[in-house]
Amino acid sequence: MQRVRWRFALALALFGFLANAALFAYMQISDYTPLESRWAPGSFSILSVQPHRKPLVLGCSNQAIVNTAIYFGLGAVAGKFL
Repeated sequence: MQRVRWRFALALALFGFLANAALFAYMQISDYTPLESRWAPGSFSILSVQPHRKPLVLGCSNQAIVNTAIYFGLGAVAGKFL
């Protein structure tokens, strides 16, 4: 029973990682323009993150790590009750 619980938690963690990877792939393939850069005045548009830049990659990487950890934790807790 213990193995099933951890397998469920790992499956949810994998789902969380793949969901984030799909979002990142969509942003890289599509013509993604942040909302701030469309509406902001010229001086403020420099502050927004543009696609294909290092801050976007680092932000998505950090989000993937946190998202995977959250889904793993939820899977571990839910596995106790299932």
